[in-house]
Amino acid sequence: MASTPSTRFCAITFFHNPRAKFALSRTQTSFSAIHRPIDVATAETASFVAQYVPPGASLIEIGCGAGDVTLALQHAGYSVTAIDADRDAVQLARAKGIHSILGEWPEVSVAPVDAIVFTRSLHHVRNLKRAIQAAYRIVVGPRRLLIEDFDFVSVDGETVDWLSKKVGHGLKTNVLRTDADQFAIRIANASDPLAAWFGNHDEDLHNIDQILAALVPEFVVNDFSIVPYLFRYLIPIMFETQTAATWLRQVAEEERAKHRAGQLKLIGRRIVATASTTKT
Repeated sequence: MASTPSTRFCAITFFHNPRAKFALSRTQTSFSAIHRPIDVATAETASFVAQYVPPGASLIEIGCGAGDVTLALQHAGYSVTAIDADRDAVQLARAKGIHSILGEWPEVSVAPVDAIVFTRSLHHVRNLKRAIQAAYRIVVGPRRLLIEDFDFVSVDGETVDWLSKKVGHGLKTNVLRTDADQFAIRIANASDPLAAWFGNHDEDLHNIDQILAALVPEFVVNDFSIVPYLFRYLIPIMFETQTAATWLRQVAEEERAKHRAGQLKLIGRRIVATASTTKT
């Protein structure tokens, strides 16, 4: 579902390009196999990339984690360099045959690419403006920047209550573990889930408005959309089974459907931008 960002940043230029999206016929089958819970999230993210960047393009994924999205994109025909600041995650990615670099963006050395993808990582970077400027210098050709992130503060009580109920249902049906130190479990066990939600939030993270503002003047925003994200909080506490994966896919679909019905807020945010040709 398309949306517009906060009007506080009305100076940001939005340019809709009807040719920006690419047909998924050659790539969607690569993302359709769901065997583990993480595959649900991987398919969502990889399909997003495939909508806006043609197969065969060179990419940098920043915040690759264990490399699941990178691997899916490689199988779909993309040339991907993966970057993450977590040593253990990089080792896992390398074990999958992924060219993964240990380091923090933009303090890494990389070759120019067609597109850069920040997968739920841009809110963590220390210097947001430097990160965007470095991306601008690296992208060539289509010069595309894709950002998948979240707007933590956009929830309401009904939204957090829905997530809590999903945790309870998952525990009863034995698709979730009972790890007390995980975010979703803490929310579900709280007497006031909404207060617990905000109490478990790192105030130092960049919010979506700050991310949008940092894009100017290096990039022009082509698309801004809101998408399901709450289901991702369940993955760290899920059993690695086909049953759990099927359940999680249903949860993601329910999240989307309830938003359409006006019954909960979506916190996922996706930004598609192109390097500005007018920057001086």
